[in-house]
Amino acid sequence: MTEIIILGICPIPFVDCYIYSDGGTNVYFLSEILLALMSFRFYFIMRTWLNQGEYSDTFSVKLCKSYGVESGMKFSLKCLYQTKTEGTVTLLFVWTIIIFSYLVRIFEVPAYRNLASPSFDSYFNSVWFTVITLTTTGYGDLYP
Repeated sequence: MTEIIILGICPIPFVDCYIYSDGGTNVYFLSEILLALMSFRFYFIMRTWLNQGEYSDTFSVKLCKSYGVESGMKFSLKCLYQTKTEGTVTLLFVWTIIIFSYLVRIFEVPAYRNLASPSFDSYFNSVWFTVITLTTTGYGDLYP
């Protein structure tokens, strides 16, 4: 049921309304909120990639059943991590940067427009902010 709800979320073209936050200082569009919720669809891409991978074939499923282990997305991710550590961690890090940069840009642009600062108008600045935050460097040049 959750999957049907996530796949059913989609902005309606040419129909939009304002959503006020912080006492009316920040104004979001309904379409921006729906686009942020649509980012949960990346989960389906990852699940499909892991469930159709090399650790989900018939032999792997049979082997997992014989040892009492559930063959699924979690099992495939653990196997990929054990066999291809650098590639798996890098891919997950890049996907995390892409998704969170997109979400940061959606939710921080209205606040920075009220301050007349173009900090998050560029997607590159959102990527930079996400990388600096995830690596716990925190230069302080961009902050939410």
